[in-house]
Amino acid sequence: MARMYRVLAFFCLVTALMALWGNLQVMAVLFFAQTGMFLALSFIELSERAYMTFFMAYLLIAFTGFMFYAFFGKYPTSVNESALSTLQYVSTYLG
Repeated sequence: MARMYRVLAFFCLVTALMALWGNLQVMAVLFFAQTGMFLALSFIELSERAYMTFFMAYLLIAFTGFMFYAFFGKYPTSVNESALSTLQYVSTYLG
């Protein structure tokens, strides 16, 4: 089970690097923190039940945070010019 936590850490690291490359600093910091958490937990010799309990707690916190952001997050109210021109280009291309 510890190896699966290392695999989770690897994929969180890849996601954090892609977010950093895309100038999404807040998302990158969150995924770097998750990488550190998964990596630290992978080197602690715990029972299978403890690993599953930690993972279920992680999922509960992550999904609750995502749903909170989806319902109460602050989204941009105006569209900038480049996004609008890209949207117009795509709409003319598609139809």
